[in-house]
Amino acid sequence: MHIHECRLQKDLHLNGALRSVEGVIRDLLAEINSGQILERNGFENLVRGSKLDIEALYRHVLKENWYLSAVEALKLKLVAGTV
Repeated sequence: MHIHECRLQKDLHLNGALRSVEGVIRDLLAEINSGQILERNGFENLVRGSKLDIEALYRHVLKENWYLSAVEALKLKLVAGTV
């Protein structure tokens, strides 16, 4: 199992009136904020009913991508079973 934060790679080119540039920046911030909300909801759904709380999950994921074996995921009750 691989658990990681959402990533964004985007080049931002600002060219134009300050008001229009501000709009571009606000749109990008809205995109980032929406992504963070969706990510947190997904993480909360993942840990619901498991032995892991959201803060523990974030401690792993914010440090680096988190790779778990099937056995580890099963022990933490992140999955119901393996095939």
